[in-house]
Amino acid sequence: MSLAQLLPLAPLLLLAAAPVVTLLASAFSRSPRVVFAATLGLLAATLATLPLSLTALPMDVTSLLRLDGFGLFLLALLGLGGLVVACLADDTWQRRPTARADRFYPLLLFALAGMGVAVLAADFASFFLGLETLTVSLYGLLGFTRHRQAALEGGLKYLVLAAASTAFLLFGLALLYAAAGTLQLAELGPRLLAVGGGTGLDPQVGLGLGLILVAFGFKLALVPFHLIFPELYQSAPPPVAALLAAGSKGAIFAALARFLALSGLTAVPSVVTWLAFFAALTMTVGNLAALRQGSLRRLLAYSSVAHVGYLLLALLALPQGGLAALLGYLAIYGATVLVLFGGIGLLAADGQEADRIDELTGLAQTRPLLAGLLALALLSLTGVPLTAGFVAKLLLFTAAFDAGHHWLVGLAAANSVLSAFYYLRVVIVLYRPGPPARTTWPRASRLAVATLVLLGAFLLLGGLLPDPLVQLVRVASQGLGGAP
Repeated sequence: MSLAQLLPLAPLLLLAAAPVVTLLASAFSRSPRVVFAATLGLLAATLATLPLSLTALPMDVTSLLRLDGFGLFLLALLGLGGLVVACLADDTWQRRPTARADRFYPLLLFALAGMGVAVLAADFASFFLGLETLTVSLYGLLGFTRHRQAALEGGLKYLVLAAASTAFLLFGLALLYAAAGTLQLAELGPRLLAVGGGTGLDPQVGLGLGLILVAFGFKLALVPFHLIFPELYQSAPPPVAALLAAGSKGAIFAALARFLALSGLTAVPSVVTWLAFFAALTMTVGNLAALRQGSLRRLLAYSSVAHVGYLLLALLALPQGGLAALLGYLAIYGATVLVLFGGIGLLAADGQEADRIDELTGLAQTRPLLAGLLALALLSLTGVPLTAGFVAKLLLFTAAFDAGHHWLVGLAAANSVLSAFYYLRVVIVLYRPGPPARTTWPRASRLAVATLVLLGAFLLLGGLLPDPLVQLVRVASQGLGGAP
């Protein structure tokens, strides 16, 4: 490859080089320098996206990777999200001296590099490589606190789950390749439709797409493939749970959206029917299950399942309005999840976390700033006006309504009202009058608190002044890999 071809890949190359540099730093120094190397690499990768935003896009870098506004926005989002996770993790590992923090940051960076490849993938082969890089990194991250039996069990269960979903994905891709003769995303859809004579899907193609949908169901925690994820959220360290909830699902959704936008398969009635079925089932079951939870982590896990159902609305509204809604929702939901899991991490000491919702009673009396940030994030997830979450849901529901999915938008709105019961229950606990459940909490680092304050400001300003973000995601969604 020439230098002209390598320069557009600068953000991805920096993401790939950062874990190698961090590994070398961990071999010759202690963890503070490892944190510095990791954050410096993430900052460089994020800043490298700025010059590319001024160039002519989309751009075919190789046959496996395609740089466009959609992928560039997600690369910047991954870099910023990785910076937040690294800052929060630094505070977490200071509270857990038994953990080898210098081993955490290379795994985090390898996971982000895998996500970066997945969001730029123009071929199912490159997407598979990126996805597996992410998945293998998550094995280690989920079981990182190996002195805790729950963490080891979570890592092992995810290993089995990921192996099963990989098998479904590979079998599905093999069937599609046999039918179409290519795995290029831009060519695969038209060829698959041509195999069916333009009137529908060939049975072999339908089976292949079904297997791929099952694989994505495991990866995204669609109902009924979601049962293991509450345990993963509860056993993983808070930064890893945030990465699992926001980062990995965002990268997989981005690849799925690229494939559907380029293929035109959302015009096939059977594909629309199955996506609508999983959207309705996932958002409803996720919200109903969250109502019964007494653990904040399990509540957020089932809430994440419900939000995956909402995000499927964006796929049904492709190619244009749905893409902008997807990008906006991923950015806002990712920031919200980072605030919530970051707050959970700040309340932990010696590996003991305030996971039960009742333990947070009266937190506003002892830690008013943190309670305010948690309440703001919960209100944003609910979709309360003047928060960024309201803007995200408005974009999503509007795109789906304009695409003709009226009944599904009505169901999603009803589920949003249902979610208010368990989100607001936690807010009430935070501000409940009377003696607080705990009067002392561990001291948080200034860096972690400042990071959460910045995220909270984004959630607030995103609701008060939504135009800049809305315009940004609309520009980024245009011209996705040649989409009209």
